[in-house]
Amino acid sequence: MNARRLGALALCLAVGLLLVRRLQQWAGNPPRRRAAHKEAIERPENVDSYTRFMALPPLRLLRGYVARRASAGMSPWRVLDVGCGPGWFPLELADRLPAAVVVGVDLSLPMAAKAVAHAASRNREQRAVFAQARGEELPFPDDSFDLIVSTLALHHWQDPVTVLEELRRVAQPGGRILAFDIRRDIPVWLWTMFRTGQVVSDSLRLCEEGEPSASVAAAFTPAEARRLALQAGWERARVQTGLGWLMLERPPAHPAPYPVPPAARRRRGAAT
Repeated sequence: MNARRLGALALCLAVGLLLVRRLQQWAGNPPRRRAAHKEAIERPENVDSYTRFMALPPLRLLRGYVARRASAGMSPWRVLDVGCGPGWFPLELADRLPAAVVVGVDLSLPMAAKAVAHAASRNREQRAVFAQARGEELPFPDDSFDLIVSTLALHHWQDPVTVLEELRRVAQPGGRILAFDIRRDIPVWLWTMFRTGQVVSDSLRLCEEGEPSASVAAAFTPAEARRLALQAGWERARVQTGLGWLMLERPPAHPAPYPVPPAARRRRGAAT
């Protein structure tokens, strides 16, 4: 390699390092304090953009991983997805669990309607049903579900402890609860990537204004997520982490070879 090529390579390297440094200075550090986020995606154009985004191949791979983890060692026949969005994850579970009925709820009525349309397009209306509901007030009796999941919704909840209490209430005592979400304590370089991607996503109307960094700023750290679960009365709470994500889980008390019908139990706060 001659001196001219070496000089050009050194110049490109220096420019690249300068650009990375400038990007990091512009992006700053990941937020230390959590910032509140919008509860739901309501505007039709944002619902459509979010739906397309969640259908991308990397997100499909991620859903497959979470679905395998959620159903591992279980034979659930009543599944609930809280914050189901456009329905991609409930449909993934319906395909993986042919004996189960999957119920998806979302605070956004347009999002729930989108999920209904997706279920109809796949002939899954009998096994994947959707409705509008608030996580703090789930319209189900106690002990209704063997498996409860939530993906990318924890950072949206305005009262996460109450929602986690509701998940515990409607879950079978021995059932699994699993909440998958992004995490706030991400590396600086990943935060820089999110902030840089925000410029593109805003121009493409990917989601709500300020995404994806707004969701990162609203997310919890693993320690905070586990603390929320303990405050909600989860008897068993553990957190698994990865690069940019966390998985809050109440594992099943014991693996059951077959689904156990719900026991009769009075709803919390019912009159005696």
